[in-house]
Amino acid sequence: MIAGIDTPDRRGRTGLDRTGRDLTGNPRVRIRDVKLLSCHWYVERTTTFDLLLADGTWSTQERETHDRGNGATLLLYDAERETVLLTRQFRYPVYVNGHPDGMLVETPGGLLDEDDEHPEVAVRREVVEERLATVTEERRLDRDGLQGLADRVDHQR
Repeated sequence: MIAGIDTPDRRGRTGLDRTGRDLTGNPRVRIRDVKLLSCHWYVERTTTFDLLLADGTWSTQERETHDRGNGATLLLYDAERETVLLTRQFRYPVYVNGHPDGMLVETPGGLLDEDDEHPEVAVRREVVEERLATVTEERRLDRDGLQGLADRVDHQR
């Protein structure tokens, strides 16, 4: 029995090795295998797939994915003070890679707690948790997710 595959991991998830096996949206890609590498807080997988190249040949390739879950962020603007509000948080990956103290200045936000949690609910919760403000009015600016490395959607407000 392997946690995250046939028994629940510490977050109650199973079947994590099946993610991506049913993809059919691109006829130039055939999924061969998905291996679960880790399922602590985030999920790490290696996927082997065949890719149809421009010259008509098939190439077997392998990629790792880092599944952090979906997130939401908000650019807070204090109209009274005519300034944006940012937060400063410790991020271990930058610290271990040479940043002097690992503290980054960021827009407030975080992961959606549940798959069906609405991004606006999540980001309002995160703003309160980070003790920045209470959101009274929202206006959409733009939406753009991270590309290529992570299978995550960042909802930006």
